[in-house]
Amino acid sequence: MKIDKKSLIMAAILSVAALSLSVPWVSHAEEERHEAVKRRSGDHEEEGERHDIIRAQQNKDKNRAPFPESALYKQECSSCHFLYHPGLLPLRSWEAVIQNSDKHFGENLSLEDKIKDDLLSYFYEHSAEKTDSKWARRILSWSAPSVPARITEQPFIIREHRKIQKSVFKRPSINSFSNCGACHPKGAEGDFDEDSVEIPAK
Repeated sequence: MKIDKKSLIMAAILSVAALSLSVPWVSHAEEERHEAVKRRSGDHEEEGERHDIIRAQQNKDKNRAPFPESALYKQECSSCHFLYHPGLLPLRSWEAVIQNSDKHFGENLSLEDKIKDDLLSYFYEHSAEKTDSKWARRILSWSAPSVPARITEQPFIIREHRKIQKSVFKRPSINSFSNCGACHPKGAEGDFDEDSVEIPAK
């Protein structure tokens, strides 16, 4: 069979033309694919950053617990000292404090039975066992099975303040380790996060 040279040349020209036309299209498609991947990657990074921020806030919130209001508790217990968050002690400790109010750290603060019952009802609902925060859970795990009478005697509380020199608590603006409000200005709100601590200079 005789091959027509003109036909051969024409076929070669058409093949080259087709190839040259297809290359840019393939490159463009590939470029679009890469751009899409980059966009998705950027979206994932942005989403990841958002999740990191949310997780950080959630972790911070775990160190907070709203202070459950009680006019009776405030009336009976805030006139002489900082009003302690009920989640700072396990229920067994609050029971001991209330039942032994006639021997309240050297003071006779005898409470009427009705007041005792009402305060105990409050602590049943808001003690460390019922407080949803990281610090309350640690107070429980570190204090069991003891019955700490003072918040400042609890192992977890002592550990959290171990790096603070004792002389700091003697500063006039603090005066005592038990004066939580001096360094925890948001303590009344149940916020004991380290970021919220403000230690007075004097």
